[in-house]
Amino acid sequence: MRGSEMFEKDHGDSVKFLGLFQRLREVIDDDPSGLEALAADDEPLKKLCLDVGNAALPISLAESGQRELFTGPVDPIFIREWRVYEERYAATIGQILLADLIGMDLNRLDPVTGSELERRRKFAADSAREEACAIEEIFAIAGDAAPYWSDQDVADSFERGTEEWSKLVSQVGFDLEGTFRRRKLIPFVLIPRHVSDYYGGGESLSLLTHLRQAHEAFVYGVPFAALALMRSILELVLKMHYQATGKDLTELIDSAKSIPQTVSKAKLHRLRMLANDILHVNRQSIRLPSSQEELEREVLSFLLLLRTLIEGAPRGQRANRGWP
Repeated sequence: MRGSEMFEKDHGDSVKFLGLFQRLREVIDDDPSGLEALAADDEPLKKLCLDVGNAALPISLAESGQRELFTGPVDPIFIREWRVYEERYAATIGQILLADLIGMDLNRLDPVTGSELERRRKFAADSAREEACAIEEIFAIAGDAAPYWSDQDVADSFERGTEEWSKLVSQVGFDLEGTFRRRKLIPFVLIPRHVSDYYGGGESLSLLTHLRQAHEAFVYGVPFAALALMRSILELVLKMHYQATGKDLTELIDSAKSIPQTVSKAKLHRLRMLANDILHVNRQSIRLPSSQEELEREVLSFLLLLRTLIEGAPRGQRANRGWP
């Protein structure tokens, strides 16, 4: 599997981040509550927070700067520390970075509230709206300018381009803003070395291929296809990495060993049942969320669940290799 250099164990940025972040956790006894106020009155602590934020920035950019929203092999120590940073520190550190950039007094910052997922949803929605508007404005300007362009070939190209864009949106139903938003929402997966080493990048039915296509189905607004692929990923991960046995996915879920504490088997069964009903077109029993927004939220929650399973896979627990 081809991985990003940024996430290698000995990469300079990763090493730098780990060192600074571990020092920050020690200094504040791993309690980031009220960190903005503490940093406002403690210049060395403020500098440490800024250093941590600046060290994390290239890692965050590396996640969004590649087609596949996963990478490996990654050192499990880095995965553990990065998830702690994302879940408990990133929002506050981000505020401190922004305040320093614009020269705002840290005492004027509002405390970070709400869940990390809701903050991500708001950021994704706001930035996707801005990006989609920028692109749509370009097409609008090109369409308005076409009749006045002296070079007829250029004018024809502008007119044809805007027409094709209009067809893509009105006839095909392409949702540019939604595509941008959903891609930003997908949880980036850091695949541990002992997991990534198990799959060859050239295998057409590998975990990595299914993961990429599940991500892309979600991004382009095909949630049922995403759920079907996620069911296959769940089955594979349980059999290959959690010593699960049984004649069907129900038994695999129930027999799986060493499941991460944050993973609910009831939630795994919810993914199984929903995907089964979709695959078998079971209109009587299927219980879909009441709106597209709620369906998107649920698919996203399953993607987070699968990420936890992949990243938390224990070492040395594999069944016979093969596709279930």
